[in-house]
Amino acid sequence: MAGEVTDFQKLYQFYETPPELARRMVALADVRDGQKVLEPSAGRGAILKAMPQTVHRTAVELNSSLVDLAAHAQRVLYGISCSAMGNWALSTASSPTPLPQRAGR
Repeated sequence: MAGEVTDFQKLYQFYETPPELARRMVALADVRDGQKVLEPSAGRGAILKAMPQTVHRTAVELNSSLVDLAAHAQRVLYGISCSAMGNWALSTASSPTPLPQRAGR
């Protein structure tokens, strides 16, 4: 319908990772130069952007209209793909449901 706004949270269970949280996740994961990293639910690429440029990044995303992930990953697969399976040093994943909000927010 013309004029409709797509609710990505509802349609794709899309909950964007805040940049600071993405940086913390990458630091805690101890991502190292030359490792292969799979981001199976890349969204707009927040976690990929936090990765060192020396890491081989593969992104998988159902919704190709979210962002052009090619700027943040060496390999981008749109849709569900078994070809993303392989030998990974790290695979990231976001919770498919939002985390509960703290009181006072």
